[in-house]
Amino acid sequence: MAPFLVALALVPLRTELSATNEALIVVVVVVAVAALGTRAAGALAALSPAAWFDFFLTRPYGQFAIDDGEEIQTTFLLLVVGLIVSQPAVRVRRLRTVVVADTAYLASLR
Repeated sequence: MAPFLVALALVPLRTELSATNEALIVVVVVVAVAALGTRAAGALAALSPAAWFDFFLTRPYGQFAIDDGEEIQTTFLLLVVGLIVSQPAVRVRRLRTVVVADTAYLASLR
């Protein structure tokens, strides 16, 4: 829901901000969801903002169609960044779990 809400919140600003700046704002949400969620949540957080960016923030507004080649590229890169960011976030959480378990094991050995 977060990418949808952010894209919706950017609608009043879409004439003032460039597509790149709007995409960067959405990327922050993708990174947050990927860092806090599961791999599935990260993948959904990558797919969802690309769709909402297209629907709310690119011309023609309110349609899943893009007229400008630069906005197509921005939407594609938004999707790719979301997918790439979600993978290390999952790996970091997994390693954090291993470190906590190993720390507990070492403490019990002392």
